[in-house]
Amino acid sequence: MYLRNAWYVACTPDEIAAGPLGRTICGDRIVLFRAEGGNVSALEDFCPHRGAPLSLGTVREDGRIVCGYHGLVMGGDGKCVGMPGQRVRPTIKSYPALERYGFVWVWPGEKSLADPSKLHHLAWAESPAQRHAEKAWVWWVAYRKPHRAGAGRTSTCTKGPCAGVAP
Repeated sequence: MYLRNAWYVACTPDEIAAGPLGRTICGDRIVLFRAEGGNVSALEDFCPHRGAPLSLGTVREDGRIVCGYHGLVMGGDGKCVGMPGQRVRPTIKSYPALERYGFVWVWPGEKSLADPSKLHHLAWAESPAQRHAEKAWVWWVAYRKPHRAGAGRTSTCTKGPCAGVAP
């Protein structure tokens, strides 16, 4: 059971710059890509023709995603815009998505409840100084190694973002 009516971080904008990206959010397989006009789009990661993952396809210059299996073309709204040899135009589920605070966010719940104002304000993501401090802290926590000062004691770091901070 998932809390579906909420905004979830799906990826960073860099991750969808080169092509489609598949993610699983709240148990749903979702493909993220840059659609028409450069807007972020989130669709069900499922080709309605044969069930192949759309995330294994490509994104055309016009922002439409093409299934890598048989070439079915889907718009950013989840509607089929081209299916070789067929007149049927199936539709797949689309998810509200937005780009804010350096992340791509997806709302896997009820579309009518997806309100961008419900996304909590992240002040640190808007301040360049704050972002630098956050990255330095993450680096220090994740990558530092204690500096041995004899007899098993650790000393204060003198290099990098953790300079002057005792372990």
